[in-house]
Amino acid sequence: MKYNKAYYHNEIELIKVNNTDLKNKIEKAFLRNRISYFIRWEKPTFWQSLFGNHKPNQCKICINEWDKEIALELLKEFESAIAGQGEMLLKKTEPTWDDSIIDK
Repeated sequence: MKYNKAYYHNEIELIKVNNTDLKNKIEKAFLRNRISYFIRWEKPTFWQSLFGNHKPNQCKICINEWDKEIALELLKEFESAIAGQGEMLLKKTEPTWDDSIIDK
């Protein structure tokens, strides 16, 4: 059996959320509409830990870029909440794999 050597990186950071309730509402909307996502919790840097300016419930919601249009349409429902407790990012995520283990 031969495996395909191609690998794909189609994830984007859609939104940064500072509120657990808002995160849960967005998650439910994505699940209802069959949008695949993952949540990347923000870890405080050394300086944020030292000075206490890190929000403990801060996370980024990432999706496949092919679902971006549908996700943005769904997020219009939460525009007022996002304005105060979140930030739209819309940027590529960093790859989470080690390129050295992939045969080229």
